[in-house]
Amino acid sequence: MSTTGPTDPTGIGGLTVLAAGDHFVLPRLLGEEVRRATDGAATVRELTLPWPHTPFGPVGEVIEASGTEDELIAALAGVEVCVTQMAPLTERVLAACPDLQLMCVSRGGPVNANLEAATRHGVAVCYAPGRNAVATAEHTLTLLLAAARGVGDTHTDLRLGCGAATITTTTTAASRSRARPSA
Repeated sequence: MSTTGPTDPTGIGGLTVLAAGDHFVLPRLLGEEVRRATDGAATVRELTLPWPHTPFGPVGEVIEASGTEDELIAALAGVEVCVTQMAPLTERVLAACPDLQLMCVSRGGPVNANLEAATRHGVAVCYAPGRNAVATAEHTLTLLLAAARGVGDTHTDLRLGCGAATITTTTTAASRSRARPSA
């Protein structure tokens, strides 16, 4: 599979990688990162899966994937590594793709991969636990600030036609509820 020599400092010459992205995690971006990481020594093919234009869901025995087994099988012909976010790594795909050795899933969990089947077929699966940790922390802080500042209540008041004079940026939900006239 691999040839190492003076023109291939990475030691991975001849490696074929499928960058199976979608309309959110673009295959072009996955491919660029593979090329960068391998100093251009890997051959990269690209496949665009339909998500999010088409909702993800169960494919074969995996619970959350995008695209079809047939399109992935065709794209994986002669490929040793697949880098993806949503491609379905099912028993059927694994059985049809004997060259596949590694599936890299760019998600917090490999819900699009049948791990038992991958183990039986000798395909390693890696994924990115904690991938969304920073975004989750940011969202949590945003919700805390919104709750502390009464953003939700203010939004509701404005939608119900409450005048801006009764809503100020320093008004909290608790003080507004005390100041509101009862209906």
